[in-house]
Amino acid sequence: DHEDRRWIAAGLAKWIEHSSDNESEHREQKSVAAQVYAESGLSRKDLDQWASFEEAVGTEEAAILVWIGLRELEKTMGSEGISRLARATVIQRVSRVDSRAMWWDLLHPVDRAFATSTGMDLDQFFDRWVAALEELQPSSEASEDPETVG
Repeated sequence: DHEDRRWIAAGLAKWIEHSSDNESEHREQKSVAAQVYAESGLSRKDLDQWASFEEAVGTEEAAILVWIGLRELEKTMGSEGISRLARATVIQRVSRVDSRAMWWDLLHPVDRAFATSTGMDLDQFFDRWVAALEELQPSSEASEDPETVG
């Protein structure tokens, strides 16, 4: 089932869908991502068990979280970096439905495919992704009413 790559496929669909520069649309997506992250978090283990994570938070919501990560990756890699990631982890997989796919996965684990296609370690990317999700969270200072403090 290649579950360790499903998060990439989910995010790619969302990244393509929201590739426009429509700031209002992006604001809405970022708001959803902030809420989902605040309620459920995101761990490196979730990437390996993506079906369970999607079930817990919702398919659309999970894809929006990945969209945030891919936009972060796009800042350093450009859209060509996202395309290389897609080819290395998802697109190549679609055409292989026989036993060769198992051998291909063994020789090209998602961590290696990610690093080879993006030039960035998956754990390093994950840390940047989580930092981007953290930045979406409202700060406690911003949510405090200055009239009621003190």
